Amino acid sequence: MEQAALLCNIGKLGLNKSVLYKKGEWSEADMEMYKKHIDYGLEILAMVPPLGALMPLIKYHHERWDGKGYPEALKENKIPLGARIISAADVYAALVSDRPFRKAFSERKALKIMSEESGKIFDPAVVGILREVIAGKASPRPKKTRGAKERK
Repeated sequence: MEQAALLCNIGKLGLNKSVLYKKGEWSEADMEMYKKHIDYGLEILAMVPPLGALMPLIKYHHERWDGKGYPEALKENKIPLGARIISAADVYAALVSDRPFRKAFSERKALKIMSEESGKIFDPAVVGILREVIAGKASPRPKKTRGAKERK
């Protein structure tokens, strides 16, 4: 899943930079162009067969919990769990980063925004865990069990 999270927006390489860095509001045409980054990303991954297992996570990371996302309008648990996690992490990272059209939000404000969208855009359980990780109450990595080897 870590690899999928790092590559989830690789398809943006195929997009017109004028849309990606637009300072104003996006038109419907801009949004339709932006949605193509999913297809471009899948085309790139298809060239690297060992990364094929990442394709569903990348394909569905813009689906929404309420079924109003894209590319297939999947809903709730029909969205792969990894894609739900990547979606929340991707949006959180975007919220706490400067964008061409706005300054970064604080961690607190970003979590407030995501909590308000929990159950609509995001899986409520994923948002709850994200809040715990950001607050330092949970680890983003599972604890090693007795006898487990460190992965490199």
